[in-house]
Amino acid sequence: MADRPSTGMARPPTGLNPTIRPVTQQGLSGGRAVSRLGTGSTRQVHDKSYYMGLLRAKMNQLTAETGRLEEVYQKGLRDRMELDAYEERAKQSAMELKEMQGKLIDYNVIIDHLHTNRELNDIEAEMRRAKESADEIEATVQELFKERQAREREAEEIAMEIEEQKRLNQAVLAGMDPHIRERFDECKEKNEQLKTEVDEMQEEVNRLKEQIDQLEIELGNSPLKKKAIQMQQNIMELEKKKMALIAEKEAQETPEQKKQKLVEQIRTNNKDIEKMEKQLQKINEQINIAHEEIREFDSSADEKLAKNNEKYRDLLVKEQEYDEFLKGFDQQKQALTLELEEHSDEIVRILQKISANIGQSAAMEPSVTALDMDEVLQGRGSLEELQELYMRLQDEMQSLDDKEIRLNSEMEKMERRMLEMAEQAESLGDVDRIAMEAEEKIRKLEQRRDELEAILPELEERRETLQKRLSELQEQLDSNPSYVTYKSQLKKLDMLKEENARRRAEIEEREKETNYEPLKAEARRLRALYNDYLIASLAKR
Repeated sequence: MADRPSTGMARPPTGLNPTIRPVTQQGLSGGRAVSRLGTGSTRQVHDKSYYMGLLRAKMNQLTAETGRLEEVYQKGLRDRMELDAYEERAKQSAMELKEMQGKLIDYNVIIDHLHTNRELNDIEAEMRRAKESADEIEATVQELFKERQAREREAEEIAMEIEEQKRLNQAVLAGMDPHIRERFDECKEKNEQLKTEVDEMQEEVNRLKEQIDQLEIELGNSPLKKKAIQMQQNIMELEKKKMALIAEKEAQETPEQKKQKLVEQIRTNNKDIEKMEKQLQKINEQINIAHEEIREFDSSADEKLAKNNEKYRDLLVKEQEYDEFLKGFDQQKQALTLELEEHSDEIVRILQKISANIGQSAAMEPSVTALDMDEVLQGRGSLEELQELYMRLQDEMQSLDDKEIRLNSEMEKMERRMLEMAEQAESLGDVDRIAMEAEEKIRKLEQRRDELEAILPELEERRETLQKRLSELQEQLDSNPSYVTYKSQLKKLDMLKEENARRRAEIEEREKETNYEPLKAEARRLRALYNDYLIASLAKR
C-alpha cells in the first residue's frame, strides 16, 4: 500500500499555496499523523472524489497485475509448446539412435566377419538367411494384420446385428401386450437397480480394499501404530491371563464342591475304564474269532481235500470206463452189424420161400397136418399150416424190426454218450492239472493258516500290553490333580466351539441376506424368457 499513489495526486490542482496555509489547532509544527490510506495530512475530507481515486488506483493495480499474469501465462504456453517440441525431437532422436545402433551392430558384425577372414559367399548366404527370416516375419505380420482386419469386420457385423436386434426388440416392444410391457419394464428397472447396487457394492469393496492397503502401508510406516498393535496384543494376552486366573480362582472351591468334583471324576474314570474293558472285550472277541476261523479253515481244508480226492478218484474211474468203452465199441458195433445182416438175410430167404409156396397152396391137399418146418419148406404143408407159419414169421419179423430199432437207438445213444464223454473230457481237461491246482490251493490255505497262527501270539501280546497300559493310565488318572482343570478346559472348549458355530451361522445368514446372486440369476432367467418370447413372436409374424 505504500506504493500506491496518494489521493491528492488524482485531484485537480487548486490555487492554494501551502506556504500561506491557515494555522490549525496544532500550529505550524504540529502536523497530523499519516493516515493508513496513504493520503498523508493533505486530505481531511473523504468525499466521493476521494473514493473514486482509490478505485482508480485499485483498477490500475489490477490491470497491471492482470498484464503481469498474462505475460506469465503466455510464457508458460511458450514453454509448454517448446517442451512438446523438445519431446517430439527427443522421440525422433531416440528413434534415430535406435536405427543407428542397429546399423552399428550390423557394421560390428561385418567387421567381426572381416577380422575372422570369412568368405564373401558366407556373408551373402547369412544375409540371404536373414532376409528370408525377415520375409517370414513380414508375412506373419501381414497375416496377423489381415486376421485383425477380419476380426474387426466380424466385430462390425456383430455390432450391426446387435443394432438390428435392438430395432427388432423395439418393434416387438411396440406391439407387445401392455401388461407384459409393464412387467418387462419393471424387470428392466429392477435389473438396472441391481446393476447399480452391484456396481456400488463393488466400488465399496474396492474402496475398502484400497483403504485396507493404505492402512497396512501406514501401519508399516508408522512406528506408533506398530507399537499400538503390539500393546493391543499385550492387552489380549493379559486378558487371557486374567481369565486363567479367574478360572483358577473359581477352581479353588469348598471341600464339598471338591468332594462332588472328585465323585464326578471317579464316575468319568469308571466310564473310561468301562470303555477300555469294552475295547479289551472286543479284542478278545477278535482273537476268539481268529481261533474259530483257524479251526473252520482246518475243517474246511480237510473237507475240501477229501472232496477233491473223491472227485479225483471218480474222475479216474470214469476215465477207465470211457477208455474200456472206447476200446470195445468198434467190436460191439461190428458184432451187432453182422447179427443184423444175418437176420436180414434169413428174413429175405424165408420170404422168398413163402412167396414160392403161396402159388402152390391151391393144388396142395389139406391132409398134411403134422409137418415140421423142413417139410413145410419142402412144399408138403397145408394152407393153414402155411398161414400159421406166415403169421409166426411175421411176428418174428416184427420182433426183429423192433430189435433192430432198439439196437439203432442204443447205437445212437452210445454215439451221443461218446460225444458227451468227449465234451466232458475237453471241459475237464487235464486231470493232473486239476489235481495240481487243488494242491496249490490247499498249500495257499495252509500258508494262510500259518500266517494267522503267527499273528495270533502278537495279538495276544498286544492285548496284554493294552491291559497293562490301561492299568497304568488308570493309576496316573487317579493320581493326577489337574484332571479337573482339564475337564473344565474341555467344557470351555465345547462352549467356545458352540459359540463359534453360532457366530458362523449368523455370519452365513448375514451373507445370505446380502447375497444378490439369486436376484442376478432371476434377472438373467427373465431376460432369457423375454428373448425366447421375442423370437417366438418374430417367428409367428
